[in-house]
Amino acid sequence: MILTGCSSFDAETQTPEETQTQEETQTQAESSTQADSDIYAELENPEIPKIKDDAVHLAFVGDSVTFGNGVWVTEQSKEHTYPAYIERMMGDGYQALNYGVSGKTLLKEGDEPYTAHYMYDESINANADTYVIMLGSNDSKPQNWNTGDFHSELKAFAQTYIDLESHPEVFLATPPRAFEEAEEAFDLNNDIIENEIAPTVREVAKELDVPMIDMYEKTKDHPEWFMDGSHPNATGNKALAKIMVPYLTEEQ
Repeated sequence: MILTGCSSFDAETQTPEETQTQEETQTQAESSTQADSDIYAELENPEIPKIKDDAVHLAFVGDSVTFGNGVWVTEQSKEHTYPAYIERMMGDGYQALNYGVSGKTLLKEGDEPYTAHYMYDESINANADTYVIMLGSNDSKPQNWNTGDFHSELKAFAQTYIDLESHPEVFLATPPRAFEEAEEAFDLNNDIIENEIAPTVREVAKELDVPMIDMYEKTKDHPEWFMDGSHPNATGNKALAKIMVPYLTEEQ
């Protein structure tokens, strides 16, 4: 009885300052929760790029690596994604269009197929001058991987862009290496990426006679480029951009 009475007394006799502090703490918690919600909502439903007139348009089609999860969750900015770095490296007259969406697979039977997301249609409708396609990391997950379908679906997917009215140059890129911490955190399988997905990307590029950028080979010895073993940090995104630019400028 004494303890109950003390508790009731304390609650009923809070000072105005104590009440205000509690309200401020609750408001801050609610704001933090809303901010977190907004951050992750952008990963699933990113803003559609606004296409500028009188620019050479470089479109980047991919998953969370392209979207820029490794910098978005900490900065809430796309200024340090590899497409943004590429735009700045290419100089005036170029616009990088980021059509990356977190978690997406190339495979239509994957748990989150890229072709089922609105960004796929937006990337097609952009009729860009150049497309860089880099998908496959999420396809390596055990619930998604299908050796037989990946080759044919990648080939058909790339052909869709090749056949656009803008007659774009289309690049295929192997996905980057998934380091051990990413395998544990995101259920990625680097053995599949290295020994099945990357070789298939190389093979399809040859069959379609399109340029191939081997991001797996370029990243396999650089864990320091990644925030969590899979998503590039700002340093890693800048490195990826430096790797890609010579291909895009035909200096490779």
